[in-house]
Amino acid sequence: MCNEHGINQFQYYQWKDQFLANASKVLRLRKLARSRHGWNVRTKSLKGLVGELTLELKKARDGHEKAWHLYSC
Repeated sequence: MCNEHGINQFQYYQWKDQFLANASKVLRLRKLARSRHGWNVRTKSLKGLVGELTLELKKARDGHEKAWHLYSC
């Protein structure tokens, strides 16, 4: 294969060793990137939920204050 592509066998084995040495790093980085993506999706979902609950709470408080104002008059 090396002769076919004009590559020195020593260079081929050097590249192979470098590839194998770094392959685990690449796989770990991909796994980390997927994990972070999952956390980002979950965080976005939770932020939306907090926003919805905040609006509901504000509506409930506003309604309570209006009812209290009408009752006290």
